[in-house]
Amino acid sequence: MEKKITKMGVLLIISLVFIVSMSYARNADISIENAMISDGYFSWEIHITQTDDWGSGNRKALGDCSWYFYANINALSNPELTYVAPQVDPSEGYTNTCAIIAGHPEVTTDLDYDNYDGVNLTQGINYHLYTVRMTITDPSAQSDLYWDELNTGIFNAPDQEVIENYIGNGDITLPVELSAFTATYNFENGCTSINWTTASETDVIGFNLYRSNCDDYVTGIKINSDIIDGHGTTTEINHYEFIDIDHLSYGTTYYYWLQSVELDGISNVYSSISLTPEEGSGGFIDDFEDNILTNYPNPFKGSTTIEYGIKCRLKAELVEIRIYNVAGQLVDTIEARYGTAVWNVDNLPTGVYFYQLKTESYNEVKKMMLIK
Repeated sequence: MEKKITKMGVLLIISLVFIVSMSYARNADISIENAMISDGYFSWEIHITQTDDWGSGNRKALGDCSWYFYANINALSNPELTYVAPQVDPSEGYTNTCAIIAGHPEVTTDLDYDNYDGVNLTQGINYHLYTVRMTITDPSAQSDLYWDELNTGIFNAPDQEVIENYIGNGDITLPVELSAFTATYNFENGCTSINWTTASETDVIGFNLYRSNCDDYVTGIKINSDIIDGHGTTTEINHYEFIDIDHLSYGTTYYYWLQSVELDGISNVYSSISLTPEEGSGGFIDDFEDNILTNYPNPFKGSTTIEYGIKCRLKAELVEIRIYNVAGQLVDTIEARYGTAVWNVDNLPTGVYFYQLKTESYNEVKKMMLIK
């Protein structure tokens, strides 16, 4: 009898250990994917994949989660969610927020446990849960985006912790400075003209274009059979065009993505543009809307900021601002892009100075006063 009890005890202990280990076998890959820059914004996607069986019922559903990131908040601001997946939709009891908390971008997933069970996830499926977008305040800086593993916490709907495997980062300085990306539908032949303009390129061998009728890059199909040659490394403005010969359907919105490919094989994807054929065109051109030339402060000591705009000219195009004294002598020259330039003065006397902005389509002179 003792032997039977001992065997039963051993089996019971093994069973309990197995049950406990099974109850905590909740693992997931969480990843940063498709980090990209477009039209003054930096964005990235948050993905999750259940890598084992979380259990039955709502154990397979997400509960409260905090997704924390490190990022260069000196160059990025105003985080917002531009995409929320059906698996965490408010109609299913979820509240989703995005903010900078203690210097870190954070996305939170909160489930109303009292009234909802959550939406079950399927093991092995890579779910795109969120797209986060931030405003770029310093175009020359790196994003420095990667996971804050210490503070990120993922729980399922019964409020049991999930063990995370962190994948990917968004620490990028994209090799292409994109100034325009447009799609124009041709009503006569049913084709679509895709145009883009780069203000600079670094080690770029070429480009690929992707199209989908869903605003999710992973669903896109490549529409160019051969890579579209780039210009390597250049700071010159370059214009590109590709004709999409596939006939698009009226009443459907299509999305296009531009992918740049570097010499080392690394590729980067830029945010989508959309086109509905009957509307004729879509996309963006980062150009000036009006002519403007002014400076502030004025009068000034030490330095002044010159603000300019040339209607329909790309903001990324280089301009030259010339500074003259009252005798008409050229005393300084400033090169500028994106509408602002700073003139620092340390070796000129007090007096009136003139600054001139001249291009093939614009010529304006303004006056300013330097005081010591």
